[in-house]
Amino acid sequence: MEQVGGEAKELAKTLIVDTIKEWYTYITNYKDNINQLLDKYNELDSHKKTLISKVDREKEDLRKPTKLTDDWLDKVKSIMEDDEELKQLVDKESRIRKDQCCFGRLHCNLHQRYEMSKAAEMNARKIEAIIDARPPESFITEPLSRSELKSIPTEFLTSLQSRVDLMEEILKNLRDDHVDIVGIHGMGAIGKTTLVKEINVNKGVRDHFDKSVIVEISEAPNIERIQDQIAEQLSMTSSLRDVHATDERAKRLYHSLKRHRKVLVILDNVWEKLDLSKVGIPHPHEKTQEFCCKLLLTSREENVCEVMGASPNNMFKVHILNEKESRQLFRARVGKKGQDENIEKRMLKKCGGLPLSIVALADLLRDQELSMWEDYAIDLEKQFSSSHGAIIGDANRLTYSILETSYKHIQSEEQKKFFMLACLFPLGSSIPVDDMMRYGIGLGLFQNVNNLTEAMKQAKKWADTLKSSSLLLEDDRQGHVKIHDVVRASTISLAEKGISTLSTF
Repeated sequence: MEQVGGEAKELAKTLIVDTIKEWYTYITNYKDNINQLLDKYNELDSHKKTLISKVDREKEDLRKPTKLTDDWLDKVKSIMEDDEELKQLVDKESRIRKDQCCFGRLHCNLHQRYEMSKAAEMNARKIEAIIDARPPESFITEPLSRSELKSIPTEFLTSLQSRVDLMEEILKNLRDDHVDIVGIHGMGAIGKTTLVKEINVNKGVRDHFDKSVIVEISEAPNIERIQDQIAEQLSMTSSLRDVHATDERAKRLYHSLKRHRKVLVILDNVWEKLDLSKVGIPHPHEKTQEFCCKLLLTSREENVCEVMGASPNNMFKVHILNEKESRQLFRARVGKKGQDENIEKRMLKKCGGLPLSIVALADLLRDQELSMWEDYAIDLEKQFSSSHGAIIGDANRLTYSILETSYKHIQSEEQKKFFMLACLFPLGSSIPVDDMMRYGIGLGLFQNVNNLTEAMKQAKKWADTLKSSSLLLEDDRQGHVKIHDVVRASTISLAEKGISTLSTF
């Protein structure tokens, strides 16, 4: 019993000594522990700022932070912004207040000093672990996914400064109650449609207007088709289904639009003066205290904006992208920095700042090896130096050349013909993929399928492939696609040259 009692006393003595040593060590190492904490805290803050700066810079290339980066920044936020104990430890004034006794003398509250020293050491270790877990340089950002980048992405507007500034000016005019009609003009493939689509979903527009509708007019406007587009967005398709007289349809649309207090009507791709009354759109000059209809239109020609009623102060030209913005859009679309920056610069210079050309070029080069980039560059320069300009106009010569190369690399003759079917639909049409499938069956394009289900599956696969290469575009209606009028014109020009298979239909 005496031996057991002696062991207990020794154990108690050891625990007391160890406790005293721990207290003494933390108290005497107080300044070292605090300084170590401050060094680690400042190091973490520096790493955070460096990482955030890199993320912000690479947003210009339409890259986004990886999940690893987001998770790490969340950990940093939780310790630097949400940890109250750490805030007090790194705050000099707070430390001084806590390091006083009740008589106002410094460094006499030994218990307080022990607690702070121990907490400083533990937090320094915690911060060091976070620093060590920061994402490697090559895993800080990643390209936007294909689902985030549509055929011609609206997301790039948030990174291209010229487009951001232009959109802000247009939104300012749309919010101005003294402005009734706003016009946007610029060459084909410059990004007018992309711009107004972004404006249509802008929060500021949604908050300012009770209702907004966007319709495509096209070179050969079809009044009934325009009315159908408006009716669909007003949820009144059923009430027009059995009405074929355009004047009666116009009356119904007119009264439906006037039920809203503030309405924005966006007319995209206007080629000549459009009679709003024939469509059923209230004229902006009809505005009263109870009702206002504002008009936003796009056209290739400035004079079309004028004849539609836009004043010079309310007309905006969409300019080509500068060298930096062209590079941003190209790299975002291709999914990485150029395989060779000299080749990249060579080809982008030929693109002339046209977004459609840049996107088509990036889609053509995506996942290709460096040797193929050089081949494409040479092929492109040869095509561009030919007489294509006489066919479709100088502004879109490179788009023509890129699309010709894209067309040549379509996998099969059947898929090429399937693409050509889209060019046979009226200009500006919303094209049902199942209609393309039916016509394709009649043309014998689906040789290796056993039933309609398999044919439809193949048609959707082809449509998705063509969308990913910018030959076809996404459409707002499910199961439908669109074709850009420049792509359509270029493709028809290919047929005239005998390059395509359109003439075989």
